[in-house]
Amino acid sequence: MASANIVKIGSGFLAGGATITKGWNNPPVKKVLGFWVAPREMTADEVILGQTSFQITKVDSIMDQPNHFVVKVTVKNTSTTGWDFELYMSYLS
Repeated sequence: MASANIVKIGSGFLAGGATITKGWNNPPVKKVLGFWVAPREMTADEVILGQTSFQITKVDSIMDQPNHFVVKVTVKNTSTTGWDFELYMSYLS
């Protein structure tokens, strides 16, 4: 029986309106279920000015050499507030 797995494949800070592309070398081909991005949770001593939101704007699946794949996921901060994000991939094994 297959089991579902979740792995964090990237994180970082994005200023409001900025984009970044994160890659994952040799993902589990034909088993990936999806990608999602979320704002990093706040710690007790942090303050955020306004809401923050992120969006996955593009997913590229690339075969860069025989039977070796790379997935590139582009993340955009769709708010005006800069904040950290965490990018996840779910897949079956």
